[in-house]
Amino acid sequence: MNGYISPKNLITMNEQCGLITEQWITDQYGNQIAAETVKSLWCGKIAVGADEFYKAGLEGLKPDLTLVIYAIEYNGEEAVIFNGKKYTVIRLYERTDGLLELHCAQKVGDHRDD
Repeated sequence: MNGYISPKNLITMNEQCGLITEQWITDQYGNQIAAETVKSLWCGKIAVGADEFYKAGLEGLKPDLTLVIYAIEYNGEEAVIFNGKKYTVIRLYERTDGLLELHCAQKVGDHRDD
């Protein structure tokens, strides 16, 4: 759906992001190891609104990024990769047009070089 434009607020879904699922697996020695799976999908990037920034600040959070994805593609993932950086999803907003806003923050040490 590259280039699809949502009729509400004209959000262009022409960026790519990856939703991260973390699972714990057991290695051959019985140790628990975290393994990440990344699901790539199309998204749109919108500005972090002043209201969102204020609300997050009250909770000690600093939103860095707001991405919009199709709600049907979201399965409770708590992290996302966008432009090579890893973000934690701090809040969700389900819109009436079938889209979902992911309000994200980058924690210290949460970055990728790939």
